[in-house]
Amino acid sequence: MKKLVAIGDIHGRDVWKKIVEVNKDADRIIFIGDYFDAPSYRRKLGSNGEEELKNFSEIFQFKLDNPEQVVLLLGNHDYHYLPGVQDGCVGFQDSMREHFQQALSYAIEDLAVQWIHAEDGFLFSHAGVTKTWFELSKVGSVAAINDLGIGHFDFNPGPLMNGYGDEICQTPIWVRPPSLRQDKLDGYIHVVGHTPQPDGIQMDDGICFIDCLDIGQYLMILDGIPQGVGVIS
Repeated sequence: MKKLVAIGDIHGRDVWKKIVEVNKDADRIIFIGDYFDAPSYRRKLGSNGEEELKNFSEIFQFKLDNPEQVVLLLGNHDYHYLPGVQDGCVGFQDSMREHFQQALSYAIEDLAVQWIHAEDGFLFSHAGVTKTWFELSKVGSVAAINDLGIGHFDFNPGPLMNGYGDEICQTPIWVRPPSLRQDKLDGYIHVVGHTPQPDGIQMDDGICFIDCLDIGQYLMILDGIPQGVGVIS
């Protein structure tokens, strides 16, 4: 039985270690991105940039140790620390910019991170791929998305000037659920994070929304069927 495990937005949490421990038999373990920028309430509980950096370094090493099993995707909270990116989104930690950028640069140099992952009819990305963005990118194929440069993933408010990213022209690390539902790229079941799901994983309209590590949930896909949502206390 083929088993894929998808882990939602990390934001400094180390609960991924428990998920990995109980899923050593997984064919693929996919991190959906956003390794940095813990929410403000978690910072009040003691989470800080140094801990986030250590946590990402451990995730990166996990990838290096298991290059075929582990997939690391990039999210918007990783993107704004990449070299050459000028603007930061909510939660940006200027004091950690140099440290996070260096860690991400090492990961890029080792080809350890990517934008999307497609497997068995599922398309994993941080926020989702719309038909409109796919056409605008002129990328030609889904696989070629990973060959695009950083500039293709800039935040684009689009014709509606929506500062929240709710535009069908928005990129795969920024687009929000209503626009993704309206214009998702055909032929795939999309697995995305980016927008918190306080009530747990939502699976509807050909999309699995999995940004819910706050309540310890992650997604399991067994033989092509999204099921067995795990709960880690």
